[in-house]
This record gives sequence, C-alpha cells and structure tokens, in this order.
Amino acid sequence: MKNMIARGAAAALLALGLCLPAAGYLDPSYSGDLDPATGLPAAMAQQVNQGSVVPLGEGCGFDRDSQRYVIQVGSYSFTASVPPGIILDKDGTVSVKLPEQLTGTLYKNGDPVDQPDLSQISGVGSYLLHVRSASGFDEAQFAFTIQNSPTRTLIEYALPEGFSFTSVTIDGQDVSAGYSNYIELLSEGEYRLQYACEEIARSYSLAFTVDRTAPVLALPQVVEGEAQEPVTIEDLEAGTWLDVDCDGEVRQVTSARTVFSEPGRYTITTHDQAGNSNTYRFIIHFYLNISAVTAIALAAGGIIGLIFYSRWVRKHARVG
Repeated sequence: MKNMIARGAAAALLALGLCLPAAGYLDPSYSGDLDPATGLPAAMAQQVNQGSVVPLGEGCGFDRDSQRYVIQVGSYSFTASVPPGIILDKDGTVSVKLPEQLTGTLYKNGDPVDQPDLSQISGVGSYLLHVRSASGFDEAQFAFTIQNSPTRTLIEYALPEGFSFTSVTIDGQDVSAGYSNYIELLSEGEYRLQYACEEIARSYSLAFTVDRTAPVLALPQVVEGEAQEPVTIEDLEAGTWLDVDCDGEVRQVTSARTVFSEPGRYTITTHDQAGNSNTYRFIIHFYLNISAVTAIALAAGGIIGLIFYSRWVRKHARVG
C-alpha cells in the first residue's frame, strides 16, 4: 500500500514539472516511513521541505547548505563533492561521506581498492563506489572518472544530470556539442568542455587531448624486414618510448637517438602517453663494421709479413 502511495505522489509531483529522485521511494524493497504529503522517505522529505536540497535527477540532489551532492540509498543518503557520472582532470579529487548506516566498496578500473580513503580519492582511473545499507536491501552505485590526458579511450561524455554545456572548443575553435548534455569525441585534438547547472550555480570545466594515432618509426636501414648494417632511430617523438626485444632480451628505450647494432631478431614496440602502440619486426644480419675490417686487415697484414719474413730468413740463412 505504501508503495502505491509513493508511486501516486511521485507521478503528481512529476506532472508539476519537478525532477525528484526516484531510486529510494520507488524501491519495492523500501519499508520505512513515508511522508504523507510527498510520498518520499521521511528523511528525504524533510530535506526537500526545508528547501536545502535541489533535486537533480533520479536518486540525486544538491544540498545548498553543505554545498555537496546527495545520493539516495533507500531511506538513507550519503554525500559527495561531485555529481555522479562526472569526468575530472587527472589532478582531480573526490570526497565521499558515508553515514554509519551505510558501507561502501570502491573499485578502480574494475578492481577493488584495499582500505580506500573515501575522503580524498585521487589518481587516474575509472571509479565505482558500491554503497549498501546494513540490511543489504538498499544499495546504490556512484561512478566517476579521473581522466588521463592525452587519451585514446575517451569517446563520449554524457554530462551529470541537471548540467548543460556552456562552451565546447577543439584546438581553440568553438564548436557545437550536438546536444545540450552529450558529446561524441570523434576528432583528434585538444578539447575544452565547460558546463554548468544554473539552478545550483555550479560549473565545471574539463580539458584533455584526444590522440588515437600510434607513433611510427622510419627504420631506413630495414628492407623487407632485414638489415645488413646497424639500424638507427632518429625520429622518436617526444613523450614516446620503445620496448625492444632482441632474441628474448627485453629493454626499454626513451632516447630520441638510438642505434641497434647487435645482430639478431628484433621486435620493437612504440608507445605513447595516450596508449597508442605500433610493432616492428626485423632481423639485423651479421656484418663487418669498420673496426672489424681494420682488425682483420691488420691481422692479415701481420700474417703476410710473417710469411715473407720466414722466406727471407730461409734464403739468407747462414751456414756456421
């Protein structure tokens, strides 16, 4: 019966154009007290009635008093310094405060974080905080990303609920995002996104570079996968590096000018900071360099000189 009252109240409020969180009071598992006027869980209804919380979307609002975002978990809630779904620059930090009735497990790039400090989450990665009540009946997920730049993996951005773009530039040129709260990052270049929610007077900006082009090497001495002389690399781009495997021995190279002179089978993989890579395979055959030729010539000269000396000694040998 309480759920039916909740659904009816929610429909009436939405008809008035209000965007109210639905995750808690429409949850069939919720069994706590409901506010008779709004149909919301009692704790949430009190906040809304006091006018401190501005609803932004399903299960999320903004508390003007604390200047923090409120995420509903059944009849409980927790707060965060940023809205769900936000993408932050690589130096960004996130603060989450959980009441004692809630517990959370933080995942970074899909892996659980051991004993995380929820008051200051930092470091490049994709994060998911799984929050649940003590009973286990109520739960919510809070996701955000701290983005590396340059990047090759960021292909789109759907803004947090309630926010709209105010400015989008690529390589310093103003462009249209296509939608008020969504953009596809199809082109390479330097992006700067600015967006805001006027109702809560909050704005954010995000700057990053999209780079999906893998670094390449010229390798002029390599012809059809083979080299008869040392292989010189002079075109290594700034911010790139090489993983070099020569007959099973692996090393990393960061120098802009590198010469590979040891004969053997080479596998060289180029990497850049955006995560792009290229692989080259070739063989350096045994060859004689100048030093080797000089040494052989000297040795041969010595041998020839010894032969002539031996003959001269035999011809001019003295008989006692």
